Amino acid sequence: MFMQRYMQQFPAAGEIVIFDRSWYNRAGVEYVMGFCSKHEHQRFLELCPQVEKYVVDGGIKLIKIWLEVGQAEQEKRFAARVSIRCGNGN
Repeated sequence: MFMQRYMQQFPAAGEIVIFDRSWYNRAGVEYVMGFCSKHEHQRFLELCPQVEKYVVDGGIKLIKIWLEVGQAEQEKRFAARVSIRCGNGN
């Protein structure tokens, strides 16, 4: 399971752990850049919400925020990756 690589870093009672956006790389960057198959991408999209629900149901507070750049910049970067991946970029 893709998210298994993060399990060792999950917080214990009273701890705080910060993950960067790499948690979601499988959903966006890895798929667009060809680093995972369509099946792996789809499987991640199916499992991620379930895993996050189990985490929250287990008493862990899960807060997701953009720490680096705004949504408009993220969309611009994503579109550039798609363009390069599809051979449309220079």
